[in-house]
Amino acid sequence: MVRFDLTIQLDYNVITPSDFVFNIQPAQTAHQSVVWDALSTMPPNIAWNEDLDPYGNRHLRLHADPGKLSLTYGAIVDVRHHFDIPADVHETPVSELPSAVMPYIYPSRFC
Repeated sequence: MVRFDLTIQLDYNVITPSDFVFNIQPAQTAHQSVVWDALSTMPPNIAWNEDLDPYGNRHLRLHADPGKLSLTYGAIVDVRHHFDIPADVHETPVSELPSAVMPYIYPSRFC
């Protein structure tokens, strides 16, 4: 198992009233557990909602008025590596991939 301790800070100068959707929080999966996390905003009175999509991705939604906006997120995440035996993994042509796997072949937000 590998434990990650991460912190990010995003700073914006909001020109007009704006709605934001952030996808910065790690997903809870069979091989990944969020042990602890915390979110803070500046100004501190910004209301936010967290949505969970069918794939376990967490989306943070908030509305910000003009001015400075700062978002700080921290987490401790445990990752349990999962390895398949290469001989047991079969290639599937792109044309035969099920629709349910398509979100996983898009570019990663972590790259």
